[in-house]
Amino acid sequence: MAITHVRVLLLCRLSDTLLQDDKVSATAVLVFILSPASIHHCMAYTEALFTAASWLGLYCLYCRGSSSTAALAFAVSSATRSNGARAASYIVLRVVARG
Repeated sequence: MAITHVRVLLLCRLSDTLLQDDKVSATAVLVFILSPASIHHCMAYTEALFTAASWLGLYCLYCRGSSSTAALAFAVSSATRSNGARAASYIVLRVVARG
């Protein structure tokens, strides 16, 4: 259950930083919490850990600027679910964007 709270806090911080609009950020968090798919986040299933690790990686990459910590978080998300391997594209995109 604690991982659920961590995910919501990560989403709050990430959306506040990237969206820079409190109303839109709060709406994004509410949509996530109230989504019918959120039932998977409450069960003993890998979805909660996958989401937390993915959002931690995004937070580290875009809010803290730490590619190495983001890579570690994305590795955890990849170990949790196979589609976590796509998260490496965020690091590649960040490197390409920096030029």
